[in-house]
Amino acid sequence: MFRPGSMPVLDLPDGGLAGVVAWYSISHTPVDRLPALFAEFARVPAPGGQLLPALQVGDEPLRPDRPSLDFRRRRPDHMAGLLEQAGFSVRARLDRAPDLAEGESTHLVFLIAARAAG
Repeated sequence: MFRPGSMPVLDLPDGGLAGVVAWYSISHTPVDRLPALFAEFARVPAPGGQLLPALQVGDEPLRPDRPSLDFRRRRPDHMAGLLEQAGFSVRARLDRAPDLAEGESTHLVFLIAARAAG
């Protein structure tokens, strides 16, 4: 079951999920709010539950002409460190080069992290 929610304050019980998918959604969260966000992500999965965040790689924000919002690019090692501080163990990382034929210009990374058991 997939259920949308407000990431910083998920209306879900502690340990009630098998996992959390954050598909490019952390790209709009300021870096100083990520530790609290990842702590919330760590609260809702059951022990051993999975987290799948996807992120654009880089240091500079991307500001497209439309829509009017910023995409904050991230450094995967920094994100992995923040996830570990929140109680996750990063189990896998997939790096994906931009698909230039499709007009993509950004390197992408997908992390798979598990909440500590117990």
